[in-house]
Amino acid sequence: MKSVLLLMLTVAHYTSSAGSELHYETKLLDPYVVFAMTAINDYFCEKGDDSPRAALRLVKATCQLVAGNLYRFTIEVSGGQTIDECTVKVWSRPWLPKQEATKTTVLDCKPKI
Repeated sequence: MKSVLLLMLTVAHYTSSAGSELHYETKLLDPYVVFAMTAINDYFCEKGDDSPRAALRLVKATCQLVAGNLYRFTIEVSGGQTIDECTVKVWSRPWLPKQEATKTTVLDCKPKI
């Protein structure tokens, strides 16, 4: 009976957190943050701005369990004419081939006011 109750509590815990966006405790050297910075620099290059950006501060980080992990980062960056705040999502699916395993999308970059 105790093992059945423990199993039910474990399943309930994982079911309730699946799909929820949760705070993700990390640093600027996290490989997913580094990957996000590459996407931010590509984003500015596509707009004709080749000034390399560098991460100043991680403003916010979350992780959501989907088919893999969906990370969202808000990163304060410097290197252009202003300090910008960029929001990027990084979708990690490590079971896929290397070129498809991680996908990034820059959602927004705007000057910090």
